[in-house]
Amino acid sequence: MTALQTTIVALVLPAAALGACASAPTADGSKTRRDCITTREINAMSPMGDRHVFVKVGASRHYLFTVERACQALELARRLTIWEASSRVCGDATSLLAFEHATAGPMRCRIEKIESVPDKAAAMELIAVETPPK
Repeated sequence: MTALQTTIVALVLPAAALGACASAPTADGSKTRRDCITTREINAMSPMGDRHVFVKVGASRHYLFTVERACQALELARRLTIWEASSRVCGDATSLLAFEHATAGPMRCRIEKIESVPDKAAAMELIAVETPPK
């Protein structure tokens, strides 16, 4: 096998394996869903507690981002951005939400889930369902 063929095989096999994993059925038999948004379409982001961010994409498209774990001081975040090498942010814990914390400096948190919501009120309802009462 030539060096070029070896390089091609080395690149194609992992990509094929990852592709198979991404579409593999979950334990309940449903297919894994990967929600992604093009970062340049994002108009505004506002924190909603320490695990959620409301995202406005256009006039009538809204999303709720949920980070992997409670992200310290996310509710006080300034300059929210997406820390991603590609032009898309996905809710599969590979994309990062970056922000500036007033005292701690730059922070990043993994985006675990992206859900489409009709508006901010619906996002707040989803958060209320996820959050157990104190």
